[in-house]
Amino acid sequence: MGRFYHRSSRAETDFVQSEAYRIGDDDPPVAEIDIRYVISIGRGDWQTRTEKPARHAADKTHFLLEGTLNAFEATSNFWPANGRSAFPRLHLTANSARMG
Repeated sequence: MGRFYHRSSRAETDFVQSEAYRIGDDDPPVAEIDIRYVISIGRGDWQTRTEKPARHAADKTHFLLEGTLNAFEATSNFWPANGRSAFPRLHLTANSARMG
């Protein structure tokens, strides 16, 4: 992770990742993770970047997924996309979630 200069192509790349986890002490089946990736590549005046934040969560009845993808050339966001889904927690009980 971090910024790298590639001598053969004269391109620069950068990769940044962050994660934040939350889980309830009194309710382990309820949990969240927020993940964010930023990946950049460019050379001189030409610069591109993707930003991909995502949230994965669970409550007592569903798994929840939210995500965004933004792709930039310079400051122009030419690919904004968002998604959200919920999936039932079939065949999963509080006891089985605690046992791992």
